[in-house]
Amino acid sequence: MLGEIEIGTLTVSVYETWGVLTGVAFALMLWPLARRDGWRQRDYWAVGIVTCLALYLGSRVFFEALEFPFMAGKMWIRVPPLWQRLFLPVGFTYLGGIAALGVLQAALGATRLVAPGPGRVLDVLSPVCAFDFALSKVGCVLAGCCYGKPTDAWWGISIRRMHVQAIERTVPVQFLEMGISLALGAAALGLLLRPRVGKPLPAGTIYSGYLAAASLSRFVTGFARGDYEIPLGPLDAVQWGAIGLAIAASASLAAILACARKQRKR
Repeated sequence: MLGEIEIGTLTVSVYETWGVLTGVAFALMLWPLARRDGWRQRDYWAVGIVTCLALYLGSRVFFEALEFPFMAGKMWIRVPPLWQRLFLPVGFTYLGGIAALGVLQAALGATRLVAPGPGRVLDVLSPVCAFDFALSKVGCVLAGCCYGKPTDAWWGISIRRMHVQAIERTVPVQFLEMGISLALGAAALGLLLRPRVGKPLPAGTIYSGYLAAASLSRFVTGFARGDYEIPLGPLDAVQWGAIGLAIAASASLAAILACARKQRKR
């Protein structure tokens, strides 16, 4: 695990600052897409602030609900109360952030403070979120978290596991999730930048499809993760949560497409 880097007299905690680095990358990736879509500068800042809140709080709440109960049982220090833990720079389950993103951006769109509708905003944010999540997996490798099951296969990676501080050869699930997220981001970006000819995609289609696909991928990669997840029957807690989000996102996608078909028939 690469915990700290010393630069002259400055000591930087890689794990705790990786969120800042991915946030900067997010802003840089979103800017050209927002400009292309005709957003005003005010729209960019309003959407950006709400997005940061949604991704942070949604990921933390999802983690607290589905993963923290197991972590708390293995901690050797006093566990702080929930209101304090929500502001800790550790412990995120990104699916909760992507789901919260839809809720808060819909609320922002209802206020009419931004020109683009919430569906279009979420479509633009989808590839950026996917690429940013792929970048965040580098932080997981450096921190030794989100590791895979033990393996003796040649394609395994040796990593210092955060939860037990032991070096072990594991399934490279971080890189697997990174690759899937890059593929989903490329697909979302391709749909977003497709030539504007023929029937345009209804607003919100890309986001709903991305959330459904990301949830299904997290469900599948959950079988390759280590023993730190909370078992609930045949699956772990996050896998059950991923199934729920996949169903909700698929229902949203079906509703959006059905409404679009009805409008075309009028």
